[in-house]
Amino acid sequence: MKDVPVFYCPKCGEKSLRQLSAKKFVCEREHCQFTAYKNAAAAVAAIIELNDDKIIMIRRGKEPGRGKLDLPGGFVDANETLEESLEREVKEELGLQIRDPSYLSSFPNKYPYKGIEYSTVDSVFVCKPDSMDVKREEGEIEGWEMFDPELLNLEDVAFKSIRKALEQYLEFIQQRRNRQTKDWSN
Repeated sequence: MKDVPVFYCPKCGEKSLRQLSAKKFVCEREHCQFTAYKNAAAAVAAIIELNDDKIIMIRRGKEPGRGKLDLPGGFVDANETLEESLEREVKEELGLQIRDPSYLSSFPNKYPYKGIEYSTVDSVFVCKPDSMDVKREEGEIEGWEMFDPELLNLEDVAFKSIRKALEQYLEFIQQRRNRQTKDWSN
């Protein structure tokens, strides 16, 4: 997808906004000089671990990627920490409270929406649910499933960033197992 040109200045309303670089836009009117930047949007995703070494995956209820697998999560709201956003998104999508969120990593992503491609940075956390009393939000997700992450077909996952997160998570759990085995042998 190509970037859609922006012509009207959001400050003065004139057709005077000029793109100076891939992310910088400046109003050419001498008395305005409004500057805007096209930055990545912050998003979060939760790898919710269950006691039987499975994780919770959702089926997307909306485009992009409707019907494909994803991790619970979404966009970070203004004045919200990543952790607060993670808790809110999991509660909205699954009705679950989470505990012990631990940062795994972040991944750049492209999020196509209504003909425009948005850049995001997806911060992924590993956490546990307080219960399994799932109350999914109608429309947001089609459903949810428990998966053994080692048997998950990553081609069924909606976004490249989430596929990369799951690959890194698999490395993480292997390292965790190796540490546990080492601890048991001592």
